[in-house]
Amino acid sequence: MESGTWSAFARAVVNPLLGLVPWWLLRRWYPIQKLRERILVLAVGIGPDIYVGKGQRLVLSWDDFTIFNFLPFTVELVGLSVEVVVEATSIGTWDKVAQQAIAGIDRARVSLIQDLSDSQAELVKKYSSCPKLTLKGTANFRTPVIAFDRPFQVETRAFVHRDPAT
Repeated sequence: MESGTWSAFARAVVNPLLGLVPWWLLRRWYPIQKLRERILVLAVGIGPDIYVGKGQRLVLSWDDFTIFNFLPFTVELVGLSVEVVVEATSIGTWDKVAQQAIAGIDRARVSLIQDLSDSQAELVKKYSSCPKLTLKGTANFRTPVIAFDRPFQVETRAFVHRDPAT
């Protein structure tokens, strides 16, 4: 069987059985540390785009921020708190409310779109057209067992879109 078939099979078999297990028993099987280990926050695909040109909307946009759920039950992403660092300079901290369910043994993409101020755009313009971008913070989850947060740090390269003259 292919890997996608295995995960579909596991969801089809495990999810109905989890409804029969008391939640206090699941809480014992899945303490917070184990929950944190089974949730991964990764950068998948091409890095984010940062638009800092005159006449453009000043924005950081990324559609490939991916959360993997290796737990046998659905978790709900409640919120993200993200600090964005370009090279070694922090350009801001943002909180995003994201009510998104992630099925058991599955993944979900989260879009990060954040407007930048003029001063933040000026900080980004100082660097090359493909600077190192670090996103660090916490993702807040709610499960049938308990609510918990998952710290993460993701490093990638960003694409900076400037004016054609600069």
